[in-house]
Amino acid sequence: MDKTKIENEHDVQRMLYSLIRPIFPDARLEVVDDAGYASVRYDIVLDEYGI
Repeated sequence: MDKTKIENEHDVQRMLYSLIRPIFPDARLEVVDDAGYASVRYDIVLDEYGI
């Protein structure tokens, strides 16, 4: 049996996006580069709802 391994918040964000995308097909990932320690943040954007 394969297990899903969650190591950090990026894994959670990708999993959440894969769950939201079938319900909201226009959802998109907005990548925000942060200068601190080479971190990258992924925001899930729903333009239709302004969020």
